[in-house]
Amino acid sequence: MRAMNPAATTALPSFASLVPHAPPMVLLDALLHCEPGHAVAKVEIRDEAPFVEDGVLPTLITMEYMAQTIAALIGFEARAAGGEPAIGFLVACRTMNCTVATLPVGTRLEVDVRHVWGESVLGNFDCVVRRDDGVMVATANLSVAMAPPDVLASLTSGAHLPTADARGTQ
Repeated sequence: MRAMNPAATTALPSFASLVPHAPPMVLLDALLHCEPGHAVAKVEIRDEAPFVEDGVLPTLITMEYMAQTIAALIGFEARAAGGEPAIGFLVACRTMNCTVATLPVGTRLEVDVRHVWGESVLGNFDCVVRRDDGVMVATANLSVAMAPPDVLASLTSGAHLPTADARGTQ
């Protein structure tokens, strides 16, 4: 379906080790390809998967598949630089197009994400989800933000972040 750099596809870590999620919210099965600015992940839709009802998954849920693939790419790049995966936030979906409303259990998907612009704190990605036969089921342009270290420390310590009152003061 696509030509890949063989060096970029060897010895990839498990998908779950690259994203700050815990089961059952690790929604993807594996990372197939990863190189700076580009990643491809795969998933088979299973009946027991979150968001599956009556044997189908709403195609809109592929937005989370895209976001998790972006998280895996960022986690992979952080590990390559000697760091650890960080918590990120999906902050915008500029466009999303779905070619079908639902996907049946048993459908195998590939999620392809490519970095478009941005650096350490904010980034933008073009995303495509295809069935394993190459048929496109969804595309989107997503923006993500990485948690600054002080916010991350607050989130992981259980401390509460400062809140604003109705006038916007702390």
